[in-house]
Amino acid sequence: MRTGPIGSLVFVLSDVLSRNVVDKTGLTGNYDFDLKWTRDDQQGTPDAGPTLFTALEEQPGLKLVSAKGPVDTFVVDHVERPTENGSLTSADRGLLHWLGHQFGRFS
Repeated sequence: MRTGPIGSLVFVLSDVLSRNVVDKTGLTGNYDFDLKWTRDDQQGTPDAGPTLFTALEEQPGLKLVSAKGPVDTFVVDHVERPTENGSLTSADRGLLHWLGHQFGRFS
């Protein structure tokens, strides 16, 4: 079980679904999350639970709705070769840290 704001759940859902998820619930505060679901590729097995979409509706009463909207984009307009010794500068590390928080795919 995890306790946290809805934003934490949104972040995890975005990562699991590999899609942008936007919180339009208007809910504030912390909540206990304990979702029990089965990945799509495991559906149909004897012990399969509900899909993620069904689990969200049945357990905490949330619904994911597909919609179109603006998305943040990341544009690289300049690239430089690494330093001669191949190590990252503090600016490089800072950028990678920021990217990791924004997109969850870098470390």
